[in-house]
Amino acid sequence: MTDPPAVLLAGFDVWPGPSAWARRITEGVRASANRHRVLTLSLRSQTLPHTESLFGARVLRVPPGPGSLLEQVEAFGRAVQRQLDSDAHVLVHTADPLVGAAVISHPRRPVLLYEARRLPSSELPLLLSRGRDAAVLEAEFLRRGVKLLKGARATSIGREDDKVFIACDDGRADRGIVLGGSGQGEQIAANKVRGVRAALCNDLFTARLSRQHNNANVLSMGGRIVAFGLADEILALWLDTPYEGGRHQKRLDQVAEIENS
Repeated sequence: MTDPPAVLLAGFDVWPGPSAWARRITEGVRASANRHRVLTLSLRSQTLPHTESLFGARVLRVPPGPGSLLEQVEAFGRAVQRQLDSDAHVLVHTADPLVGAAVISHPRRPVLLYEARRLPSSELPLLLSRGRDAAVLEAEFLRRGVKLLKGARATSIGREDDKVFIACDDGRADRGIVLGGSGQGEQIAANKVRGVRAALCNDLFTARLSRQHNNANVLSMGGRIVAFGLADEILALWLDTPYEGGRHQKRLDQVAEIENS
């Protein structure tokens, strides 16, 4: 019997905790633990153990190191890379661009879902009241966040869906992801942009066919319909399924002619 696929949820924050990121991790772990081997990598506080099992996930915590806040984040990024060295993860999910930068620079290049809904610095307790140190780190978040929009295998941008559409249209990104309540409105809006082929995929069968037959380059999913664990499975299948070409290309050429007329 083979082990289920491993998924890493990582961020430079304390989990469990009061931040929005921590609440998202809790939701993700509860939804995914029965489908995957889930590992969370987060910061260790004085009251939390180095490792434990929580909601079916293996929890690993890294103590903040010495030095400036940016140096602590860089050390956390190295901990992420060591974890990627130790196991083959099918997916890494983070809302932290510094963690994301560590993932895309790793030789294994696992599938990275970068959730760029807002600057994580607005949610990280360690950034509060840090003065200039926090400003330096926020600038680094911005710089690496832009890099991740180009380097991640998939990016979720929440309310700023137009950035996904434009990036796919002008060639800066091969694929994009948009999320909504049902996903229908986001798919409709995406398909108004020339060059975008958006597919609403709330199940695995549709996700596979959207790539094989339609060469979809934007994936839309409904957050009120698709559970967190299934969403990760849909994403991984959609990213790994190639376009078949052949008889399907004629239809895509016809769509392109309509767009350019």
